[in-house]
Amino acid sequence: MDDSRRRRLLWHGFLLLLMALLLGFPTALAPRGRVWMATHVTALIGALLVLSVGAAWSELRLSEKQHRFAFRALLAGAYSNLIVNVLGALVDFPGPATQPGVRAPMWQYATFAAFSLVLVPALLGAVGAVLYGLRRGAD
Repeated sequence: MDDSRRRRLLWHGFLLLLMALLLGFPTALAPRGRVWMATHVTALIGALLVLSVGAAWSELRLSEKQHRFAFRALLAGAYSNLIVNVLGALVDFPGPATQPGVRAPMWQYATFAAFSLVLVPALLGAVGAVLYGLRRGAD
């Protein structure tokens, strides 16, 4: 089961990487290139995180329940991150890097807050589980 999850993480990591690379096109072609550049870079970071965890998966010393949590949380966080960033670029959501000091309309703020309630705890939990699984003396 562990090798199956590792392979699935690598597959999802490369799928996320492909999507991140494709997001480079709107960076060059869209009128709001700066927003799409932020989306492109964030997607690349998410893909690299999934690939990194996939590469280290066989080294993790976790219980089955902890492995399952790390796997699910990582993918939920990575895909939520991709979706919220693409959505943000499509609706021109103002962010600190793209439009500092500009406030978003309430419906946009509520949507992005809901995604943040998923992706932030998921990614922090997944990275925490990976760090815990890589601790010294876990053998």
